Amino acid sequence: MLQRMAAWHFLEERHVPKGEWLWHEGDSAEFMAVIESGSVCLVKGHSEKRNGLVLERCSHGAIVGEDCYGSRQTRSTSVKAIDDTRLFVLRQTDFFQMAQQEPLLASAFALCLMRLQADRYSHLVKRHATAQIPL
Repeated sequence: MLQRMAAWHFLEERHVPKGEWLWHEGDSAEFMAVIESGSVCLVKGHSEKRNGLVLERCSHGAIVGEDCYGSRQTRSTSVKAIDDTRLFVLRQTDFFQMAQQEPLLASAFALCLMRLQADRYSHLVKRHATAQIPL
């Protein structure tokens, strides 16, 4: 309970109106977000001339943009609000501050992100297991 309370200190609340982009593929990756309400879609290959491919729809409790904590400097996908969306942002700089001030909380958070990445990778593999790609 105390760790949850400590986490709020590092988060910034944001409201994103339906149809607005949180970020675009190629933007600087400086934060990740936890969706509190509403939903977003992750889009690959979007541009002014192209709609792009919707990879995933995320809603309450989902984390998006977590790849900003790895070596990635830019966004690998675009993210658009499908509904009016309320989310909580954790910037890289705030995560590093968390690691100094609340190391157990930062460790738990990092473990959660590793599990999320593993789950997403597993889902991707299962989703494309039937695709036949020539060698």
